[in-house]
Amino acid sequence: MKNSNLMGRRYASAFLSHSLDHGLETVAIARELREAMDLIYDSSEARRILLNKMVPTHVKEKLWNSISGAFKLSEQVLKMISFLVSAGRVDMLRSVTNHFDALRLQHDNIVPVHITIPCELANSELNDIQSSVADALAAKAQVKFLYDPTILGGMIVQWKFFVADFSVRNRLEEMKKFVLQS
Repeated sequence: MKNSNLMGRRYASAFLSHSLDHGLETVAIARELREAMDLIYDSSEARRILLNKMVPTHVKEKLWNSISGAFKLSEQVLKMISFLVSAGRVDMLRSVTNHFDALRLQHDNIVPVHITIPCELANSELNDIQSSVADALAAKAQVKFLYDPTILGGMIVQWKFFVADFSVRNRLEEMKKFVLQS
């Protein structure tokens, strides 16, 4: 698994470098890679053949060539996946896709952030929160809002390996611990 992960990162790095060198839109490529990966993994027939290490590469190439036209993918993404199929590495598509997206975000100085709030807010309030988080991180923030009414109020902010819990639920739990310890 560790070697597969490392190889997936290397392929993703090469694909990203190629994309940047040729002035290609990396956001669109990341989206298309994810869509192609989802389509392959969602199709039991394609998954059974393309991801099976026992199936010869020429059979996988033939299948990919016959179905790739049905995908609405750019020439660049078709070439990337075709390369993985020809190299006998299409089983690494998930790893390559995940690493490509992570490397793209890193290159563009974008930090993925998950913010959990108790209820839906107006767009202006969401934009204010997003701007504040981006300012605090000194980076562009790719914010995904999640809704969880059990936090009661406040918010929980997660980025990289950090969690900042400003929820009312957390504060109540801390107060409960304090009272019980007294």
